[in-house]
Amino acid sequence: GTDFSRIDGTGANGVMLVGEGSGEMEARDGLPFRPYAPAGSLLERTFRRMRMSREQFSITNIIRCRPRNNWLENSPWEHSAINHCRPNLDAAIADRRPRAIVALGGTALRELTGMAGEARGIGHLAGYVLPLARIVKVSCDDHSDGNCFMCGGSGFVDGRVAESIPVIGNFHPAFLRRGKASLQGLFARILNRAVNIAAGKDTSWLWNVDP
Repeated sequence: GTDFSRIDGTGANGVMLVGEGSGEMEARDGLPFRPYAPAGSLLERTFRRMRMSREQFSITNIIRCRPRNNWLENSPWEHSAINHCRPNLDAAIADRRPRAIVALGGTALRELTGMAGEARGIGHLAGYVLPLARIVKVSCDDHSDGNCFMCGGSGFVDGRVAESIPVIGNFHPAFLRRGKASLQGLFARILNRAVNIAAGKDTSWLWNVDP
């Protein structure tokens, strides 16, 4: 794409919001979730109700440009586009060092946590705190020649390593606009929980802690 978007906001509150990809207005401005775009306007209203500003967050997307035909999920180029842009997401997380990440939508949740499949979509996992899963290269033991369908003969496949950054699943604002306005209260509560986690006020999610 020629419409690569920058990360919006300062991330002063320690929360990073990660969506899916740019829309028409986001591609034009080179920034994610524009306040006057359909999904961005709902996010902006939620910030105002919470008495917060978008500048306090770090806001980005899984892919930092506009997908072909505005279509990413279940498209033929979904995984190739995401894998191509993954280093940009990893660099954004390393640079901003968020204390909590909100995955907006099922695609973002899958890419950030590795959770996918039956009963592991955003409808089931919204509001739950999960560990960030970083993609690493691991050895492929199954290939015997260059025709290996797993690694293509390279000897390595993508694996995932869990990291301690908490990821909270939330609905994508575009989903709420498509007839799910009743979930706006839950959407705001999940954002608020992420802010509390980043501030150290919510510790009920902590893993491997003996009560």
